[in-house]
Amino acid sequence: MAASGPVRVADELGIDADPDAIGPRLLILLEEVNATMKQLARYWERTRESGDPKVSPAIDALNEILYMGRQVRMHVLLVAQSATARALGGPEVREQFATRILARYSMSAWRMLAPEIHPAPKPTKHVGRAQVVIGGTARETQVLFFTDAEACTDPPARLAGTARPLCSSCALTVYETGKWGTS
Repeated sequence: MAASGPVRVADELGIDADPDAIGPRLLILLEEVNATMKQLARYWERTRESGDPKVSPAIDALNEILYMGRQVRMHVLLVAQSATARALGGPEVREQFATRILARYSMSAWRMLAPEIHPAPKPTKHVGRAQVVIGGTARETQVLFFTDAEACTDPPARLAGTARPLCSSCALTVYETGKWGTS
C-alpha cells in the first residue's frame, strides 16, 4: 500500500522537515479495539472485491499510523478490555504502545500487557486509580475521572477541536486537537 496523507507528506519533506509542514497534530481515539477490529475485518470480508488487498485498508491504515504516527504527528489512544495481540494484528503492533495504563486488571492481563514488570502490583479498587507503565516502570496514578453525566457532556463541550472519521469505511475517529476551553 502506498503511503498517504501525512505519511506521504513526511516522506516527501524528509526527516528534518518542520513538523508544522506535515499538518496538524491528530489524536486518534480507538475505543473497544477488540470489537472494532473484528467489525472492520467482517466488513472488509463482505465488501472486498476480486483484486482488492486481503487486509482491510482501515486496518492497514491503523498499522501504518501505529508504526509511523509520532513522526507524522498522529497519536493513538487505544481503549480495550483486553488488548490481545490477535485483536491488534500481532504482538509487534501491540509493542508500538510505549505507554500503557492498566486499571482493574487481572494478573493474566498484566502478564500480557506489562510482562517486563515482575512482580505485578496488586490491582486497586480505588476509583480512577491505575498503573501507568512506561519504560519498564509502573507507577500508581490517579487518572482523570468523570461521572457518567460528566463524561457525556463535558469533554466534547470543552475540546476546541473537531472530530471526523479517518476514512469512509472505517470506525476510527480522528480528533484534530485544539486547546481545552475553560468552564
